Amino acid sequence: MNNLESLSLAILQYPTTKVITQDQKPLVLTIKKLKRFMVHEKKTLITWIVEILRKRNKEIVDPINEALVQLLTDVISFHEAIDSSVLITFFELIRIDANDMAWLLNLVGERLPHHILPCIHHYLVLGLSNYGNPFLASKDPVLSQDQMNLFYMSDSLFQHLLNTQSRELVIHSLVNILKDHYLNHVTAHTSFTTESWSSVFHLLYENSTAGNIFYYEKTTSNSIIKNNQGEIETITNLFSRWLANVAFDPQGLIIRHAMDVMIMLDTLVYDTRFDLSHILPSKDGSILDSLQPSIRQLRLEPASIDLIDWIECRVNNDMRIPLSLLQLALINNDSREYTIHLFVQLITKLSCANHFVTKLIPTAESKCPGIFQQVLENIFSKTIAIHIADTAQIEKILCNLAMLYEDNTSTQMSGFDAFQNYISSHSRQVLLIFINHPSVTCRIMGYRVLNNSKFYKQIALQEQEPTSRLLMDVWFRHLKARYLKQEDAQVIDIQQTLISNCCQNATLAKTILSVALEHILNGALEIFPVADINSIHQQTNLFDKINRQDDSTFQSKKPPRFVTCIDLLKVQLDTRDKVYIDNIERTASLFDQFKDTISADEYNEIHHHIISFLSSKWTPTSVSLTTYDDALPKNIPHACDIVIGNAFKDHPALFLIFEKCIEVVQPTMINDMIRSILVYFIVFWNMKEVINVPTTLTFATQLEETIRMTLLLKPVLPEFLETYSIKSFGITFDIPP
Repeated sequence: MNNLESLSLAILQYPTTKVITQDQKPLVLTIKKLKRFMVHEKKTLITWIVEILRKRNKEIVDPINEALVQLLTDVISFHEAIDSSVLITFFELIRIDANDMAWLLNLVGERLPHHILPCIHHYLVLGLSNYGNPFLASKDPVLSQDQMNLFYMSDSLFQHLLNTQSRELVIHSLVNILKDHYLNHVTAHTSFTTESWSSVFHLLYENSTAGNIFYYEKTTSNSIIKNNQGEIETITNLFSRWLANVAFDPQGLIIRHAMDVMIMLDTLVYDTRFDLSHILPSKDGSILDSLQPSIRQLRLEPASIDLIDWIECRVNNDMRIPLSLLQLALINNDSREYTIHLFVQLITKLSCANHFVTKLIPTAESKCPGIFQQVLENIFSKTIAIHIADTAQIEKILCNLAMLYEDNTSTQMSGFDAFQNYISSHSRQVLLIFINHPSVTCRIMGYRVLNNSKFYKQIALQEQEPTSRLLMDVWFRHLKARYLKQEDAQVIDIQQTLISNCCQNATLAKTILSVALEHILNGALEIFPVADINSIHQQTNLFDKINRQDDSTFQSKKPPRFVTCIDLLKVQLDTRDKVYIDNIERTASLFDQFKDTISADEYNEIHHHIISFLSSKWTPTSVSLTTYDDALPKNIPHACDIVIGNAFKDHPALFLIFEKCIEVVQPTMINDMIRSILVYFIVFWNMKEVINVPTTLTFATQLEETIRMTLLLKPVLPEFLETYSIKSFGITFDIPP
């Protein structure tokens, strides 16, 4: 064997000839003598022969080539006889250069078809498993070089042998591999079973092949079997017993692939051609229920298809089998990374993930405590990274998260604490995912996530200020957008609910409402975008639009009015007036709609804080009333009266908020403010510009504010004025006793 290199050089010196020459005879004899090394040097010999034939690069069987091919067949035959096959080595050498060396495989196959054909089938199965089978699992339309070489060499062999006396052997080899060799291999060679199972599964699963076979047998009763009692039965009648006694036999071959079997069962159960609903897991017990405990104790092979993709395609069906499969997947994989990946896939890809996630969390947490916290970190990191244009993906994720803990008992469910903890410590990051998103659904679902997490119950002190500012910034932006019909009422409703819930935390409530007051004092409710009223009234017909064009132009230029107490004007309110009124009332309701969710002491404390906050802005002072005698009704003697009066005149929402506060705070805290408001409006109604207008209704908002100011005075009015009416300009407003 040490002289193989010199022998190679000698062989390559001779050109191919059809007739042996005297010079070639010693070489041919030397090649034949190499048989004595076939026992211990089989792979070396096989490799050397193929390499020499590749270098000679001739398919013509000259005497030297013939001697080499004969030596090759002798080595193969010998080792096949002693069950020490070298064919895999031979096939691999051919595959590397299939285009140039397929002739050698064909030649050996023609001489040794009984050895080559069975083994080439096995080699193909393992090769396709290794390189990917484009007819089953691969979605890449471009074949790799390994795949092309594998297909070329096998196709060349089969095409060649079909045109020889071995034709019948080729045909029977396919039958034999299924009938004899396949069954023998699945009992003896685990690797072959594992590699071939997935391909067989895909053949049965795709295009409902298994269902079609089952239906054929059900309608034709073509396949029958004699049972232990000697009775003849169709195989469809034996299906349930086969599942229990064969497929799910703990000692059997199929049980390791129980996940694939359950997927196949699911496709059959929901096939309307059959009645197999008794197989489904149920409260009364079923085949799968009875087998679950034993299956959970086994180490199963992964499913042959992606479980998440499979579930996504069948969301309209019952989810009991998919849930069982996902639980098995978690039980059978100890990897923390796999568990996190599974949850992330569920939440980011499925539209019904909450059903699975809440059921799977206990299983996951029992194996890996604290894992749901990591899942949430991955989910939100992924969501933040998603491009804003991928609206459907963000909507799906937020919807799944929002539905996880939506019912009243959710706080007792596994995983809720992790959910609440994460949102509490990342409230700003979560808010920023959706508050500026153009999709209404994204924003609604985002607010639901925050609401359902109840993050406000344990939000860190340092997070309260920035979170409050984010919430209130977007609140007033939403209100402004209503003038242009750019905001959905549902978004505002659910944000209003969130702010109300946040106020259950007294400390957070003080921060949120203080920020809200800052916005109000800065005129956030009085920022009116220019809008064409007719464009808002989309249903106004063309004739009315033309007739109202001048009026609408005027209406769009004047600021909206806040009128709720003046019946005479209510019928004259336009769309912008109604939006303005609703914006004010909604904002004012933020200051007390949480009343029933907190204690009376906390409620009082919050409203004392509101008055204190306003006082810190205005610093109202107690002064002698005699100083007003000389100044009123034309002048205001103190600067603080002007500041406070201006604020209430320009921002009507302050009246509604003040009305809520005076119910719980001490009069001493507000009397100075009420005095300033009264003094300001006395002077306002005596201004020359106001007196000279034809009707007081020109200043409708200020008239409304004056009425509300009178209500604020009620606690300090003399007793004989406890019941009276304001009667002016056709207005009657009764002050309740």
